Amino acid sequence: MDYSVWVMAHAPIWGQYQAAMLESAQANIRARLARAKLDQSDWDRKRWAGGLFASTVRGPWILATLRMKKQEGNYIW
Repeated sequence: MDYSVWVMAHAPIWGQYQAAMLESAQANIRARLARAKLDQSDWDRKRWAGGLFASTVRGPWILATLRMKKQEGNYIW
C-alpha cells in the first residue's frame, strides 16, 4: 500500500535514510497518480483510489488499523 509506506517513512527508525525514504515514497505516490491519469489500466486507477481512500479515512492511524485487522485474522484491507 503506497500510503502506508509513506506513513512509515516518517518513523524516526530510518535515521540517516529517512530523507531518502520520504522522497522515494512521495515519488511512488506521484508516479501512481500520473499512471492513473493516463487511464490505461484499471489497476493503476484502483491503486491510486485505494491510497486516496486510506489517507482520507484512516489517516496516520492506517498502520494501527492494519495491525489490528491482522491480529483479528481479518485479511480484507
